[in-house]
Amino acid sequence: MKLFHCLLLAAFVAASVPVGAAPIVFSATDLLHEIGARQRAYYTTSAVNVATLLGEPGGPRRWDFSYPRQPVESIQRMDVVAPNDASHGVNYPNAAYAERLTNETTGARSWSYYRVATDQGRLYYGFYDAVANAECPLKVFDAPTVDLPYRIQFGQSWSRTVDFADCIDAGFIVLDLAVHFISQAQVDAHGTLVLPGIGEVPALRVNEVNTYEITDLTLGLPIPTQHFRNYYWLVPGIGKAVHVISEGSATVPPPNLTTAKTVPPRV
Repeated sequence: MKLFHCLLLAAFVAASVPVGAAPIVFSATDLLHEIGARQRAYYTTSAVNVATLLGEPGGPRRWDFSYPRQPVESIQRMDVVAPNDASHGVNYPNAAYAERLTNETTGARSWSYYRVATDQGRLYYGFYDAVANAECPLKVFDAPTVDLPYRIQFGQSWSRTVDFADCIDAGFIVLDLAVHFISQAQVDAHGTLVLPGIGEVPALRVNEVNTYEITDLTLGLPIPTQHFRNYYWLVPGIGKAVHVISEGSATVPPPNLTTAKTVPPRV
C-alpha cells in the first residue's frame, strides 16, 4: 500500500538567488512546471538525525544543508513530462503536466499529476506508483487538492483535505481502503538556506502536519490513523529545496523532531 507518495517528492536545481533584506515571497510558478525541465536530488527513506538541522520558528534563521551526499542516500531524478507520458495519464484529464520520478539505481518510476493555476496555486490530481503498491498503483483524488497556494510568505497558513481509494495486500486477501487525507501547513520561519554547490539562498520554511484516516471497506478491520510532520524549504527561483519527513505515528509528531527522513539537494 502506498499512502505517502506525496511526502517523498523533492527536486533541486543549481541557481544563483541573492539573499536580501526584502520579505521573501514564493510563487507556485517557482516550481518546475514546464515540460522538459529536469532536476536531481538525493534522498533516503531511512531515519537520520535532524536534531541540529531544523532550528526554531521565526527569523531570520540560517539552515545549513550543505553537507555532501551520505552513504544511505540514493539519487532520484525528476522530469517534467506531458500527462500522456504513460498510459495511466488518461485518468488525469485536467492535469497540465506530470512529475516523473526515476530512481537512478533501480530505474523504478512513479508519476504525479499537476496544474499550476493563476491565483489558486498548484493543483494536485493524484499519482501512480507501481513499485510502492503493485496491487493498487493508481491514485485518483476525488477532487484536485491545492498542495501549495499561488503566493506564499512568512506567517501564512493553509489546510486541505482529499479522499481517494487504495488497497493493501494483507497476505490472505487484498483489502480495499478509503483514505481521507488532512493537511495543515504554516510558514513558520524564514531566513537563509545553505545548499551544496549553490550556497546561500533566501528561503521560507513550511511546517506541515499530514494525517491519513483509513477505512477498511472489505472486512471492516481497524486501521490506525497515521500522522506525519513535514518541514520543507521553499526557495524563489528553485522551488522545494529540502524536505524533512517524520516517521509515521499514532499521535502528531512534536515540532522538535530528532530523527526523520531528509531529502537534501544535489547539484
